[in-house]
Amino acid sequence: MPILTALLLAPVAAVAGAQTTCTATTPAGAPTCSTTLNAQVAVAHLLQLTVNGGAQTTLAPPVATTYDSSAAAVSSDQYPVAGTGPVLTVKANRGWQLTVKAQNPYFTFTKDATFGLCRPGDATGTCTSSSSAPLGKIASDLLWSLNATSAFAGMSTTGAVISSNATGSSATYTVFFRAKWVYASDVPGTYVLPVVYTVTGQ
Repeated sequence: MPILTALLLAPVAAVAGAQTTCTATTPAGAPTCSTTLNAQVAVAHLLQLTVNGGAQTTLAPPVATTYDSSAAAVSSDQYPVAGTGPVLTVKANRGWQLTVKAQNPYFTFTKDATFGLCRPGDATGTCTSSSSAPLGKIASDLLWSLNATSAFAGMSTTGAVISSNATGSSATYTVFFRAKWVYASDVPGTYVLPVVYTVTGQ
């Protein structure tokens, strides 16, 4: 028995966009017709910070000459070079401010596996606290600048302004580091200080 398949075609209403129509009637010799349409876009806030240079900045390990130059330094610009930090790029379509700060007031310290001793003043022997100067190296011993040779300032937990702009712009900065090292307290081990870079809309 043949199989009959019925195909039902339902009427579909076409949805037309809004129309603007003008009709030219004058002048009789060369009639014209014109209409005005808005071109519209909603521009969102753009505030972008890109940090290039890896997940962390590895500072130069101190040697005898860096301990000695730290002791002899009479200004922040004379502390030994610790390395080049990240490259920061700000892109914004509004006013902005870029800041840097230490997340904690002191470096955290992990004792060297061979040396096995904490920084002086740590009676617990755990080396895990960073709440006081003897236990954790103070954050201001790490100094930063946008200039490789001058204008260095110690890190603090209060944001220091790297740069700002009253209007939108694109700008790139390289951070340079110096560090202060002290024979009596900066013993073998691993020192870590989280550094926070923040861009804020103005």
